[in-house]
Amino acid sequence: MNGPVCVAHLVPIAGLAGKVAVNMQEFYDSAYLRFAYKEWSGNQRRTFSLDGLTVSDAAGGFGYNHIFRNGAMEGAFIGGREMQLPNGDVGHVVWGSVVANFFWDTVHIFLKTSKELGIDGPAVLHFALLDVDGYTLDGSGAGQLAGLFSKALADRNYLLLPDAWIENMDTADVSSIVRPLLDTLWQSFGRPACPYFDGTGQYVRPQ
Repeated sequence: MNGPVCVAHLVPIAGLAGKVAVNMQEFYDSAYLRFAYKEWSGNQRRTFSLDGLTVSDAAGGFGYNHIFRNGAMEGAFIGGREMQLPNGDVGHVVWGSVVANFFWDTVHIFLKTSKELGIDGPAVLHFALLDVDGYTLDGSGAGQLAGLFSKALADRNYLLLPDAWIENMDTADVSSIVRPLLDTLWQSFGRPACPYFDGTGQYVRPQ
């Protein structure tokens, strides 16, 4: 994937303690479609490895979700690109709406998959946005370029956000988990907060 890459990890503590072993053959046969990210092209491929199973976009280059044998999960998706700006210049743009939707959707998918696999209890969630040196965040709130000209650049090439603790995956609220992480990510570009939450703290999906 060329350009910034969003990466999410969900690590159940039970898996680290050796109390979880995912049946990879069963997951390969029946569960992999529910593990796919809806923004992919619509066709998925799946690949075994020593680590577990990777489900990816068959069109290539857009991302993947991976489940490890201990129940940990990893997802990645393209989060920006070099592109032509309205004034004719070439800009390096992180797509704010794409990034926010990926992280929110991926946590939802991972928590739902954990529940279906019978994995509960506490977990650690980690977000990262990689390869963003010289990139500016499109913070307009609608996937447009109006917010580019503040030149809010990432303060480093690899934005590795602080880990979030999930007390119980079975009862976790996605918005309350994701919002502090997305606020931190926006602040890494000099913005005060992620704009995609309403007054009650619930996620409002940007288009």
